[in-house]
Amino acid sequence: MILKFKSNLVLRLVLQVTIYYIWRERNDRKHNNSSRPVDHVAKLVDKMARNRIYSTGYTLKPRLQDLMRRWFEANSF
Repeated sequence: MILKFKSNLVLRLVLQVTIYYIWRERNDRKHNNSSRPVDHVAKLVDKMARNRIYSTGYTLKPRLQDLMRRWFEANSF
């Protein structure tokens, strides 16, 4: 049950961060005529996801203690 909760939480978080950066990239291309390479956007998504996990205080909350580990397991490509 808790494992599914953590997986869903990481999935929702990454989905939100990805949508945000795609939206931001679209606006930059439309309004500023500038674009970033795909690998740069992927690094931004990774960094933001790690920052969001870190900001949850995951080490202090029992249900969230393995959240960062789950992120690194899913992101080991």
